[in-house]
Amino acid sequence: PPANHSDKTNVKANKMAQSAASPDNKKRKLTSIINHKETPQLFLNVGGAKRNIRRSVWNALRDASCGGKTPSLGQGGVEARVEVEVNSSGSQNQGNPLCDLVLKGAAHWSDVPTTSDDDGTIRIYLDRNPQALDDLLEYIEYGKVFLKGLISKDDNGARLERLQMECDYFTVNTLMKDVDDVMFGEAVSFRADGWFRIAGDCLRDEDGDAVNWNWRNVCGNESIATRNSGNGRSISICDVKTTGTYLMFFSLHSVAVTALSPTQFYTKDCTDEFVQVSMFHEVMTKSEDGHWAFPLVRCGAFDYRDNEETRENEPLLFTAAFAEPVSLKKGNRLYCSHGYGIMQPWFMKVNDQVVENSFFSLEEPHCLNFITLVRVFGDSIARWSVKCERDPNSEHSIIKWLPAQDDFPRTSQGAILDENDETKIRFRKAGYYLLLGRVAARLKKKFNTNESKYYGTVRLELRTNGGLPLHIDAEVVSYPNNFNEDLSFNNKMAEYGPINDIIYAESDSYISVRATTGACFARHGTAPSPFGVDKIPTQSLSAIRLDYNMRVDRYQVSLYQNKVSYKRALGGEESVPNQAPLFVAADDRDGLGLLKALEDCRCIVIGCLSCKMGDTVSLYKNNDAIIHSQLCEGSGHGYGSHTLNTVVEIKANDTFVIKSRGSDVQSGGHLAFLTLQ
Repeated sequence: PPANHSDKTNVKANKMAQSAASPDNKKRKLTSIINHKETPQLFLNVGGAKRNIRRSVWNALRDASCGGKTPSLGQGGVEARVEVEVNSSGSQNQGNPLCDLVLKGAAHWSDVPTTSDDDGTIRIYLDRNPQALDDLLEYIEYGKVFLKGLISKDDNGARLERLQMECDYFTVNTLMKDVDDVMFGEAVSFRADGWFRIAGDCLRDEDGDAVNWNWRNVCGNESIATRNSGNGRSISICDVKTTGTYLMFFSLHSVAVTALSPTQFYTKDCTDEFVQVSMFHEVMTKSEDGHWAFPLVRCGAFDYRDNEETRENEPLLFTAAFAEPVSLKKGNRLYCSHGYGIMQPWFMKVNDQVVENSFFSLEEPHCLNFITLVRVFGDSIARWSVKCERDPNSEHSIIKWLPAQDDFPRTSQGAILDENDETKIRFRKAGYYLLLGRVAARLKKKFNTNESKYYGTVRLELRTNGGLPLHIDAEVVSYPNNFNEDLSFNNKMAEYGPINDIIYAESDSYISVRATTGACFARHGTAPSPFGVDKIPTQSLSAIRLDYNMRVDRYQVSLYQNKVSYKRALGGEESVPNQAPLFVAADDRDGLGLLKALEDCRCIVIGCLSCKMGDTVSLYKNNDAIIHSQLCEGSGHGYGSHTLNTVVEIKANDTFVIKSRGSDVQSGGHLAFLTLQ
């Protein structure tokens, strides 16, 4: 780092510095002017204070002043990547002229103020605060390491403001982002080549007809993960090749199961009512206690019918789908399994039941069954679990949170749990946030029909600090129309509502999740969990702060009588940074709504659509299905929410259409898009 050197620099020191130059310099028979230009030190007089600055540091300052997103030394070393702006004519920007002038050397200082030392050393005079310049050069060399030490001291607010002024003078534009990364965690971004997907593929008979499916449709970056070919006996789907944090998008067409009561414990790995993606332990052999694998993520749907014969002969199909941040290590082996407790013929596997009863074509298993991993760059990820209510009669309407037990990097976060209120997630830093999670709800025992026009249903709301609904998910549980206080209360009847959206949060705002007309079921799938070893909570919320440079677009979707319309709804108010739309809403020849792409890009799709139980929804790109989803018909008697997540390559003029089947009741949701950079 730059330091205050004494005045005792002399000719001998200059000769020693020159002798340290590379041998190539000697071969070139340098003139005295060039020799001075390429000395490893620069001699400055900064506001009357003498400074001898290493040329490499000043070079890094010059590169940063070009408008580059990353200073040469800003990440703690000369090997850091430099990204330099290119102007409209296609040539590289030249950076701050003062930086170039200093680097040219004394031979080019005839028109600017200079001073001379007793030994004849010429110093260019900079009319700047020497301490402020020292801080700037330390930031250029050590980046966030320097900022962490600076920010950790309570009395350094003025010093940080002074550093910002110095950055402005030298046109270094990275400071505020780096300060935010230190204070709130490094904002998250995603890269165009940073994803992997394995999906279902058709199995065909001798005549070429699709009869079943397996996991062998692979696309994306196989340095992230690869399909497990194994020896034909492995149940692993894919092997992780790169350690990191990922968004996991999962979908599996499955069959609803019996819901375990809140007092029932999971005694084995296999006694899990939820569809799950699991990860093998390091030793892939079954241990004595039976716990040879553990789940990463879990979700499911319930069949509340009492007649076993009906359950066996008429299984209720649904699409288990979710999006969660997960931490994976190289060598992890992933597999998925259906929920336990399905009433089925002894001779029929769950997959066979699904294939036999599915509404969807066997030619498109990749739209229903897939695992997508999108690598996360950044660490501003906060996650919470729903706090378990010990009282079995508890009927709280607002979720209480506690920090989740995860292995994400421990950094300062943009969103935190309010110290004085367990129901509030507070945003310390304004910006766009990706919210992912699931919350369970149920109808109250003493339900008042005057509480809502939605008779017998529970609705989840994500509310802002002003008390207004931010985004509203569909009703997640509904009782029969003849429900009354005389009907015995079924303590198993609970449904999971997804939180799968992008919001803009103002600084110091907060959100809470509440169940209107019903209660939050804070004994099922919560933490601390009564599930036993290696079972993770199914009720959780993750807030991921998105990078400033992320392109975000979002549309409200309205469905009525199988017709769909779109309206751009990015969120936030006047302070929202400008985000040019990626699509334009239009109609096709039949008057059906669609989104038409305005440019080429690769995007993450984040969607949530409310429909009647049993309905199906499909997302099409240019008439080709990319996602299918089905809600469980017997899981409640009202509405549910489809979760739509994928990575898609988009070309200008591509069209996206949502098609639904089943209900003509008006419903809706949203589709959001994040560009991969």
